[in-house]
Amino acid sequence: MFLFFFVVYVGAVHFERITKNRTSGHLGRMMTLRPRLVLVLLAVAVAAAQQGTNYFPNPSFENTTATRWHFGGDAHASGRYAAGVAHTGAYSMLLNDTVGGNKLYAYSDYVDVPAGKVYYLSVWLRTDGRAHNAQVGLQFVNSTSQTYLASYLPCPVNNTWTRCVFNTSHQQTNAGKNKNLVKLRVQLFPELCGFDHASFVYFDDGYVWAEDKFYTETHTSVPTPPAGQHPRVYLTSSALSTLRSMRSNAAYSSLWRDITSAAASGSPLQLAFLGMVTANASICQRAIATMLTQLTAEDDGRVFDSAFHFGACVYDWCYAQLTAAQKNSYIAQFKRIADLETPYYPIDRSSMTVVGHPQEGWLLTGQLPAGLAFYDEDSAMYNGAASFFFDGYVPPRLFHYAAHWHHQGDSYYARFIHDSQAAWLFYALFSKMHVLGDDMQYVPYQTIYSVRPDGSGLRAGDTWDDCDTSSYKRYCALIQAAMYNNGILYNISRDYEYAKWGRMTGYFSVFQMLILSQATIAHNTCVA
Repeated sequence: MFLFFFVVYVGAVHFERITKNRTSGHLGRMMTLRPRLVLVLLAVAVAAAQQGTNYFPNPSFENTTATRWHFGGDAHASGRYAAGVAHTGAYSMLLNDTVGGNKLYAYSDYVDVPAGKVYYLSVWLRTDGRAHNAQVGLQFVNSTSQTYLASYLPCPVNNTWTRCVFNTSHQQTNAGKNKNLVKLRVQLFPELCGFDHASFVYFDDGYVWAEDKFYTETHTSVPTPPAGQHPRVYLTSSALSTLRSMRSNAAYSSLWRDITSAAASGSPLQLAFLGMVTANASICQRAIATMLTQLTAEDDGRVFDSAFHFGACVYDWCYAQLTAAQKNSYIAQFKRIADLETPYYPIDRSSMTVVGHPQEGWLLTGQLPAGLAFYDEDSAMYNGAASFFFDGYVPPRLFHYAAHWHHQGDSYYARFIHDSQAAWLFYALFSKMHVLGDDMQYVPYQTIYSVRPDGSGLRAGDTWDDCDTSSYKRYCALIQAAMYNNGILYNISRDYEYAKWGRMTGYFSVFQMLILSQATIAHNTCVA
């Protein structure tokens, strides 16, 4: 990749020197050639970047007797080498799914590759008009036979050959993952996963090559949590005093009933919350033991209600009741779970920060609150996650929040809730810091403006909440209302007659109490 930019730069500089030495007539003629020269330089640079080993098996599919490619699917799908339709040469690979719904895929044999590299996949695609997108991806294996799947890249296709390039650095540059990397294989799909439409796609001229890391690591200074102070995950001691006074306020009686009922059923989050508010050590000890069991069995830090997330709350809220052995066990489990998925632990700073699963719980409601909870015992997780948050997550969100819309569609409050919770984490601990800017408060307006007369919502972008009943939308509106003193969002978040958004019950009752204990907004004001 360095060679790519170097060639373009040197060519451009040399061209400028040539043009500056020409007469005006020659200069005018030369300037008309400039776009062509730039294209030539770009082509040369791309070719230079691909001069290394090609790990793509049978890359032009010219060896039609090779058995290095295999097909999966059902009776409605077929894959074969196709003659007469090719980007170069005489053959391409045709994947034809007559029904859709992810019925067909092609995968290569595994090939040996060097560890510690960033891998790129390039392939040319075209269709006869029955498909709009295809998918490409890489799968990696380490020396202990563990498999790591690089996220698939959607590739737009049409009736002309189009090149798709996929950078897998977010999966493979982490030292804990790539040091024992030994093999990879290519995977091709003629459609986006789960889309139920017929697909007919040709693939040709594949190229997989390895490069060193292409990014520059910048480590922003992060706010330091106060040493020895607990609680500090989503609240501080001042908010805890307010919470205790709210127990006798009838306005919150339904929330208290929901919390105490869940605690009576053994829910560790609600147990920890009650133990903290009532200063009851035995309740906290029950929460600690129950959550540790759940944490040990947890293998998914993606969702909001994972044991990774709620375990951080238990650790912090019941900190005084933790034994040294329990602290060690919790911390070991936090680190284990964090290393299951990108951005991993220690942080792989080339991980995706705009789309994909890293925009959910792994860092935002996983490593950040967990690292904050055990910061006094080991500061590495918080420092790494917070630094990457400010360097990698904050800038793109400041950009796309300015649209007052979620860039992935109407249903991605499954990701916006993690943004919101991370923003609240810093807001609650660090003097009402607005880490994601003022425009964040207007993202929930997307769902307000999109409500249809029947109470459901207009569809936009990546969508699956067809009935528009997600409780996440109501909860995100409440967080924004509290952080930005926004009365409109507050009233809508509390109005269960509005739209079809689901009610905030269960664990949401705990987080509502935490937010309301720190909100300064009047319940019936309307502040734009």
